[in-house]
Amino acid sequence: MRKNSTTSAVPELPASELPVPAESISSTQGVSTASSPTLVTSTPLSPDSLGTHTSTVRPKRRDVREAILRAAISVFSREGYDGASLERIAAEAGFTKGAIYSNFGSKLTLFVEVIQQRFDSESGGIVELLSVELANANKIETIVAHLASEIVAHLDTFIPLQVALAQFRSHAASEVEVQEAYAELYENRVQAILSLCRGHHATARISEERLRLFTLTLLGLVNTFCLELAARPGTPAHLRSHEEILRLALQGVLHGR
Repeated sequence: MRKNSTTSAVPELPASELPVPAESISSTQGVSTASSPTLVTSTPLSPDSLGTHTSTVRPKRRDVREAILRAAISVFSREGYDGASLERIAAEAGFTKGAIYSNFGSKLTLFVEVIQQRFDSESGGIVELLSVELANANKIETIVAHLASEIVAHLDTFIPLQVALAQFRSHAASEVEVQEAYAELYENRVQAILSLCRGHHATARISEERLRLFTLTLLGLVNTFCLELAARPGTPAHLRSHEEILRLALQGVLHGR
């Protein structure tokens, strides 16, 4: 039978020159299997058979977590706990929302880690300010006076996450999971401050009960001042009153008055 003249013959290619689907390439050729979301090559592949190929490398889990935490600090500070969304945090971190779930599990646990990290290591944070004053002074009166002054000077930097923390705390009344997470977070912060105080000779002689009252007073007043300033920014005179209140309250607790 005569072939249709409009159909051109297609020469057969040797099997070695046929394009090979990526998922069927053997791992011995340096390409990961199709089940892996990251394609990494160690041996150059022929552009005639596979076309242009760009190697990609999966980011390390530690780097992903750090990027998410940085983005979370920014979003929680800007939008509060209630206003922040995992979609926004993921977008700012440069990952999908699934990366947040796989590394932190939920918005709640991500927020707790953000607050704990900032409290423990924040430059100019409460723990660092107290540590500096304990290292530079020997008398309780001097330590407390300088600490009160420094904390009030840093209140503006505390306000965003203190507001977010207050929003988070407001859910504790109706959500058991938040209640438990907040209780653990709060106790961790208390223990961090107590640990510093126990290691200084001027405060080591003070009873554990007094040191705990000192810590609770410090955390409570800082949060109260921040919420007040967020709602009604104060004048310098207003801030001076905050410093005096903090100084008198802390000294009174430590001296048992």
